[in-house]
Amino acid sequence: MKNSDDAQITSRRSFTRSLTVALLVVPAVSSWVNAQKRTTRARQKKQKDPCGHRYHDTPPPITFDDGSFEIWTRDPLSTKSTSAPYQYTASFGGSANISHVKLLDGQGTTLYCLETAKGSTMRIDLATRDKSIIETITVGGGSAIEVTSTRPLTEFLDAHPKGFRPHKYVHPGRSAGEEFRVESIEIWDGVKSYPAKAGDSPKYFSEEFRIMLWLE
Repeated sequence: MKNSDDAQITSRRSFTRSLTVALLVVPAVSSWVNAQKRTTRARQKKQKDPCGHRYHDTPPPITFDDGSFEIWTRDPLSTKSTSAPYQYTASFGGSANISHVKLLDGQGTTLYCLETAKGSTMRIDLATRDKSIIETITVGGGSAIEVTSTRPLTEFLDAHPKGFRPHKYVHPGRSAGEEFRVESIEIWDGVKSYPAKAGDSPKYFSEEFRIMLWLE
């Protein structure tokens, strides 16, 4: 009888230990599965980016944004010429060669990217609703980034500046209150031209292009 009782006690203890182990294992397995899912999603997201460049681990020091036209930059622009054509420069500590360019549309979709863009220049056409070109802005690199415009840019002290690029410059347009947008962009890398043209959206006038530049 005692042997039978001892066997039952041993059986209950074994069951309790098994149940405890199971309760400990389930969260660990669940955590591992979730970690694998996160890793898979991260890999899939990375694979969807056609650029896949190491520079994407750091924010670009300068961007050109549609709507209507804004420049956000890490370093302030200095005025090189005070009459048309107006020229603005920034040396970025001596690292102002354009090395990588990425162009996004308003939905964040990558239209194209240049992995090796050293020595590239850009032409950005601004137009009104009737597609009249009111400005062609050129951008080049080298010892300094140089932005050329036929109209003076205005430094805008934003109440909520972007942390990495606190300096904002705005194009005034042709006349007060007139809507305009980035109509087309062309990047020339010295060998090939990479154009992008705004589409005719029935809902939105501006495509809200964003040009991102990395420098070296």
